[in-house]
Amino acid sequence: MPIMKKAWYIAFFTLFLIAACETPMDILEGMDHQVPVIEFDQDTIWAEAGSTVNTSVSIYDEGGVERIEFIYASWLINQSFNLEDEGSPETYSLSLEFDVPEDALTEWEEEKFFNDGSSIVITQHYHRLEVAAWDTSRNMGTGILYVRINE
Repeated sequence: MPIMKKAWYIAFFTLFLIAACETPMDILEGMDHQVPVIEFDQDTIWAEAGSTVNTSVSIYDEGGVERIEFIYASWLINQSFNLEDEGSPETYSLSLEFDVPEDALTEWEEEKFFNDGSSIVITQHYHRLEVAAWDTSRNMGTGILYVRINE
């Protein structure tokens, strides 16, 4: 094999090794680790049983917001918004509208458990409605909207 051909092979192999030797830190720095940020225009709402509630939420993510879900199983709320068709925008504002059931609880007891196995009973007054958002890297952020029912 001629020397010039060997030199090309050595140079190509050396460049290949240099390119292939990314450190784990180089790989991690190139990835999206930020979860979407969720902000409500108001995070606590007082409402009447049987009423319709309107609120706004804004979601931000540098990688682009791909999917949003608004969920509260106790009131049968399950709304999904797929933003892939809109190009996964970095900022998305959404108006949420939902009905508060006529029989919505104003007070109930919840049992909270701790890591040591102990528990306490808490009298709860706020319903926790959740907004979850995923970015294009599948990072998920959540925001909680608290709703208290007037007695």
